[in-house]
Amino acid sequence: MEHHDASPRTDGRASLAPNRTMRRLVMEGLGRLGHDGARLAYETLPGGHPAYCDPHLEAPLFWSGIAERSGDDCIGLHIAEAVRPRLLDDILLIMYASDSFEDALAHFLRFQRLLSGGFQAALERRGETSRLIYDINYPGFGPLRQQAECLAVLLTKLFALFTDDAFRPTAVTFRHGCPGRTPEYRRLLGLDPAFGRPHDSLGFASSLLERRSLNANPGLVARLLPPLEDDLENLDDQQFLLRLQHWVEAHLGSDELRLSRCARAFGLKQIDLRRWLAERGTDFPTLCDEARERRARTPGQT
Repeated sequence: MEHHDASPRTDGRASLAPNRTMRRLVMEGLGRLGHDGARLAYETLPGGHPAYCDPHLEAPLFWSGIAERSGDDCIGLHIAEAVRPRLLDDILLIMYASDSFEDALAHFLRFQRLLSGGFQAALERRGETSRLIYDINYPGFGPLRQQAECLAVLLTKLFALFTDDAFRPTAVTFRHGCPGRTPEYRRLLGLDPAFGRPHDSLGFASSLLERRSLNANPGLVARLLPPLEDDLENLDDQQFLLRLQHWVEAHLGSDELRLSRCARAFGLKQIDLRRWLAERGTDFPTLCDEARERRARTPGQT
């Protein structure tokens, strides 16, 4: 198995927040289905607002409750069906401009943590068949059916875009159990998946890996790669800063809003958290002021 793992760090740029592309596609898909995606998202979070939730828990909480709240037992499949694949960020642009589908997948695997903080993706090549494993794991949560099914259809559509409509899955596996007979799998995936398997995955013909792209643009790839490598290097710090910001927002107006309490919440000594913030050109009072400003710019949220 070829594992392409990312290695991380960060400087506080909001653009580094994982899931930004996938979340945008999901929200657009919900909108085309007639749902208020923002409302459905808020209803799944403690306190009804992301400020009251660790950002690492937003996605699994959302996907855990989306079927019940939407009234659609196949909502993951239907979200992806409604999505129109587009090149929304530099990772997708690089994949589109890669020399071959194998190169495109290598970029996907290299930068997977920028697409989703929970990705544990890998590529397996075995003779005439290959498969992309796209597991997403969150601590304390098992396999999330709606998310896995949404990604199966969404990735199939994106990979078709990257291969000039040549990509077709030859096998699909899910970690979750079989939810019962439904024609939606065959309609949207072209086959019946296997359930209760070790991985969420898409199988395909290995010959696709060597397929040369009609959209290859080495110059564009060369320009886009360095900033993404920087983002990847900076990711861990950025994720921690986002968690700090969420904690501060959740405790605005509370007696808990103190550096000592914040440090304790993250298992740190007060002096270590103060030093970490100072090294990044900020401090705890500044985080608090910025959180108050964000809340003031967002009417109706408390």
